[in-house]
Amino acid sequence: MPTKPEPLVGGEPARLIRDTIRSFPLSIRFDGRVEVENTATGEAAEAFARAYEVMELDVMTRQFQCTIHEAHRTVDEHEFRMMVLGAMVVRARVQLDDWRVDGMWS
Repeated sequence: MPTKPEPLVGGEPARLIRDTIRSFPLSIRFDGRVEVENTATGEAAEAFARAYEVMELDVMTRQFQCTIHEAHRTVDEHEFRMMVLGAMVVRARVQLDDWRVDGMWS
C-alpha cells in the first residue's frame, strides 16, 4: 500500500509549520494589534523561513491576480506579515485536517 505524501506548507512539513507558529508568543500592542514574536530556533527556524518566503510570494501573487482590486486596501508591513502567517496556518490546518478550536488562528 503506497504511503500518503507528507502534507506540506510552502514546501515544508505542515505539522512543523503549524506547531512552530502556534509556539510564537502573542502580545497586544498599544494600537490594539496582535504582535506575533518569531522565537523559532534551529531547524524549525530554518523551515519556517523557507516556508514563509514561499507563502509570502503566494499571498502577493493571489492579491495581484485578483480581479476585484478595489476590494483590497493597502496594508502596512505588519498587516501583510499577519496575512502571510494566517495563510500559513490555514494551509497547514487544511493539509492536516485540523479543525479544533484555536483562538488566534481559527
